[in-house]
Amino acid sequence: MAYTFSEGQSGALSTIAINTTGSTYVAIEEALSIAQSGNDVTMIPSTNLQSVIEESIPGLPSSGEFKVTCIRVDAATATGQQLVQTQFNLGSLQAPIKFQLTLAKDAAAGQTTAGDSAIFSAYVSQCTPFGDVSPNKLVEFSFTLKVVSLFAYTNGS
Repeated sequence: MAYTFSEGQSGALSTIAINTTGSTYVAIEEALSIAQSGNDVTMIPSTNLQSVIEESIPGLPSSGEFKVTCIRVDAATATGQQLVQTQFNLGSLQAPIKFQLTLAKDAAAGQTTAGDSAIFSAYVSQCTPFGDVSPNKLVEFSFTLKVVSLFAYTNGS
């Protein structure tokens, strides 16, 4: 098949949401960026005296973490940001909570109803409700999610 154009997708209109009960998710307001890191399989060294090259075997997968940065919204109207802050404030009493990351509908892939999404369980391991406060910059609300489950992916439709 001849190349016609990129099938890549922008992150514009993507959302991240926090689970409240059952299948109910609340959007976390005004996300600027969602950066995933550390999604890998731990490699266990297995080099021994009979090895002719350094060896390793795969261990358990790590789903890594997400660093999320949002424009801070007034606490009276920022339900999603408040839920993240509340979860963080539980500290060691936190239970893993589900989050849903949803990409915008991808017209090139024929999606008209919903974009691709992933549901995962995570702890809120870091939360900064005021970020940098400066006269020439929007105040940011940022948090880090330590993912503690595999991802349940759903293709958009």
